[in-house]
Amino acid sequence: MNTDWEMGIAFVLEAEGGYTFDPNDRGGETMLGISRKYHPDWPGWGVVDMHKATPSFPANVNADSGLLQSAKDFYRLHFWQACHCDELPTALAISVFDAAVNQGEGTAKRMLQIALNVTVDGIVGDQTITAAFKSGPNIVRRFMAQRMARYMRLVMKDPTQEVFVENWSNRLMKLAQLIFGFKPPEIA
Repeated sequence: MNTDWEMGIAFVLEAEGGYTFDPNDRGGETMLGISRKYHPDWPGWGVVDMHKATPSFPANVNADSGLLQSAKDFYRLHFWQACHCDELPTALAISVFDAAVNQGEGTAKRMLQIALNVTVDGIVGDQTITAAFKSGPNIVRRFMAQRMARYMRLVMKDPTQEVFVENWSNRLMKLAQLIFGFKPPEIA
């Protein structure tokens, strides 16, 4: 059986994909979702740069198992553990982890606290963890609604980000499917 971490990292890696350098992406160059702009000290960037010098780039970098493990280690330390996901109920752990990766660790923590209606201090401590275990399944829905609202506020401030709305929406729908077994109806 998969642990919460294994389910969370599998979801994130599938959602983030391999190497990208989208000019509209505020994170700029990314590898497995790790932004060079925001995480320039990630050891994987040296490996990416070595792969860039070869004619088979980016296929070669996307197939590098050592780089994949480096990304998993990075995510576990800087997002999963930083958000105390091991201490949260499964559905919230995976949701908060994905939000931390996609929207920022501090943002994920604050959105969790807002959803739980506890003091919003960005610290996932005893109060937040206790509230998480006392909450029902609707808390995850409220958390996801906050995520989508945040995406839309971003688009309203910066219309160039509208190109990502469909991907963000699909990501949340896939997350709901993973967590709740919810499958959205086909739209004609």
